Formats: sequence, structure tokens, C-alpha cells
Amino acid sequence: MNTISTLAALLFLLLVISSIEAETKQQRRNTNERPGACPSTNLPHHIHCRRRVCLESELKSGCQSDDACPGAKKCCRPMCSCKKDCVEAV
Repeated sequence: MNTISTLAALLFLLLVISSIEAETKQQRRNTNERPGACPSTNLPHHIHCRRRVCLESELKSGCQSDDACPGAKKCCRPMCSCKKDCVEAV
């Protein structure tokens, strides 16, 4: 019975450490965001995008975060696009 209690305590400790590490990674990811905003999709005209399913290869190309973009550009998903791309912040 003592061994089970010890294993349960170790498992609980492992879960706590894992959740703290995940939270720290998320906070680091949020601090790497550059100032400014992605260009707005609120245009004066209504644009119809063709409905389709994005392929896995289309989602992997392009940037994943602002850190991957040169200069002051931000990583944004343009209208009607499957992938994110580096664009000038507004």
C-alpha cells in the first residue's frame, strides 16, 4: 500500500511539473508577438472566398509566428488563404 501511495504522489508531481512547463511555453510564445495588428478583413466590399478544405502541405508552408518574419512584419493569415504569411503590420 505504501508503494502505491508513493507512485501516486510521483505521478501527481509529474503532472504538476508538466502543466507548469506547458504554461511557461505558452507565456513565452505570447511574449514573442510583435506590436501592431494583422490587416483587417473588414473591407467596404463583401468578398466571397471559395469554400474548400486546406491541404496539410498548405498549412505547413508560410510562417508559424512573428519570430519567423523579417523586420517588423507579422505572421498573419490573409483573407481566403490556407496558410499564414509575413505581412506589414497595421
